Amino acid sequence: MSFEEARKQLSSGRRMSPREYQFLSSFVDGGICVDIGAWMGFSTRAIVSSFKREGIVLAIDPHSLDCAGKHRAAVEKLGLSSTRPFLEANLAEWEIASRVVVIEGRSQDIGRELDLRVDLLVVDGSHRYADVVEDIEVWVPKVRGYALFHDYQHIPGATKAVDELMMPHYKLVGKQGWLVAFECKGEVALSFDEYLKALNRVVMSTKRTAFHTQEAARQAEIASVQALLVSYHALRGLEPCKLD
Repeated sequence: MSFEEARKQLSSGRRMSPREYQFLSSFVDGGICVDIGAWMGFSTRAIVSSFKREGIVLAIDPHSLDCAGKHRAAVEKLGLSSTRPFLEANLAEWEIASRVVVIEGRSQDIGRELDLRVDLLVVDGSHRYADVVEDIEVWVPKVRGYALFHDYQHIPGATKAVDELMMPHYKLVGKQGWLVAFECKGEVALSFDEYLKALNRVVMSTKRTAFHTQEAARQAEIASVQALLVSYHALRGLEPCKLD
């Protein structure tokens, strides 16, 4: 199986319904959006295509080969240890890569490293009860906008976590299919300079430990991410900050 054949196979499953994507899009404005469980990027694309002002998406996923299911062997035969290259190929094909920062790792760990204000949060990662609880505890306090959870009333772990931690404390603003939305007023708000530095630290740290074995490849991708962050900073009409 070629890379393109594997990409097509992996991209054929694990999507929201058209109505769910439309529902998601109705909550998008711009700013900082976090897509937990980005996988092959379809929810990320829905967010980017709905921007009404400057915005960027942090597309977070562990990209474990365990998630490749029956296609795992084919992916391994391509010499890949992660499904991330397929996501990046999709983003390039859709011409939205400049609006997306791909972060590979556990959403809960990444959330602890990032102190930033989030305008939109989409949670569709691990549906284990403990993992959804942790996503809520780590990410929702950062949200000043909307938090959406997929597979509510479909997968027990996700449903229980949302019922216990979201329903009693946040305003329910809508539901479509298995996608449910809440209005949130988070308490974390950094300046844009502080945001860029925090984001740069976690992305660079994750890349050093998880993505690359060759120094040249690591340096090339670090430079690419830095250029993206500086470009987004410039879109906000601010002087580029120095990335540590």
